Amino acid sequence: LMLVNDKLAVVSPLIEKEYLKTIEDVLDVEVVVRTIGGSPLVGSIASVSNRGLLVYPLVTDEELEELRELFNTTVDVGTVNRGSIFLSAGLVVNSKGAIVGYETTGPELLRIHQVFFGKA
Repeated sequence: LMLVNDKLAVVSPLIEKEYLKTIEDVLDVEVVVRTIGGSPLVGSIASVSNRGLLVYPLVTDEELEELRELFNTTVDVGTVNRGSIFLSAGLVVNSKGAIVGYETTGPELLRIHQVFFGKA
C-alpha cells in the first residue's frame, strides 16, 4: 500500500489519515496520497528506487508524467514474471541492483535494466 524511495512515499488512500504523519516521520520522506492507474495498490503495481520507477502498463501518459515529476526520476511501464502486473511480487530493486522472479523474461529484464540502471 506504499511506494517508497529515500525522498518520497506514495501512499494508498486505503491507509487511514491518522497514520500519514507517522509514516512521514519514521521514513523521513514527503508523503503523497494517491492511486496509480486507478488502483489503490500502489506498492504492488509499481517498484521504485532512487534511480527509477517501473509501473504496471495500465497507467496513462499523464500519470507517468505526474509520477516522473513526483519522484524526479526515470519512469516507464513494464511487467515481471511473464506479464504479471503485480511488480512487487517479482521485483525487488534498490540503487545497487535488482532481484527478479524466476519467470521474468528477457524483454522484461531489459526494461527493468533500462529504467533502473540506464540504457542497455
